[in-house]
Amino acid sequence: MKNIKNPEIDNYNVLINKRLSINTAINLVGKIIQNTIFSEKESESTMKLFSNSVKEDIIKKCYEVLKIYNIPIPEKQFELLSRNECIGTSFQGYLLLNYNQIVELFGPSNYGPSGDGKIDWEWVLKLNGEVITIYNYKTGPSYSKQNINVKPQDLKRWHIGGTSKEVLANIENYIGISGVVVEC
Repeated sequence: MKNIKNPEIDNYNVLINKRLSINTAINLVGKIIQNTIFSEKESESTMKLFSNSVKEDIIKKCYEVLKIYNIPIPEKQFELLSRNECIGTSFQGYLLLNYNQIVELFGPSNYGPSGDGKIDWEWVLKLNGEVITIYNYKTGPSYSKQNINVKPQDLKRWHIGGTSKEVLANIENYIGISGVVVEC
């Protein structure tokens, strides 16, 4: 079986016959076209807003085409929660994606630094009825002076919290790519 490099997943191989979720595939199409039209410098400079707008228009058009051809589009399967709603979760494994890839899936992190300084960026969400947290742990600027210059984009390994190991399969199924969730 031949492996191919997926430009959207840093240093991970995706099997050719692996099926991506519709949402992941459409986001990849948008990102590929965005990167074809705009250079990396333009995507990170003052052109960023225009570049992102073009990408959003492409994604919107992809969904319109799917609707025209009566291809079922799964509803957004997660909702953001408050930190109070994740009480009782604990570390279950790792998510091997960079910050931008997680933002593509779930939007920007919905919580900043924790009171004890151990977490700088965190998503608290309910995915398919299950409470899940994705967060950095003791790797950011709030925890140590040696990490003072760390940005979320520097991180490639994030903690996954939940009430059981089932959250790992839940996230992997939602992302649609195997190998990016690792059990501890």
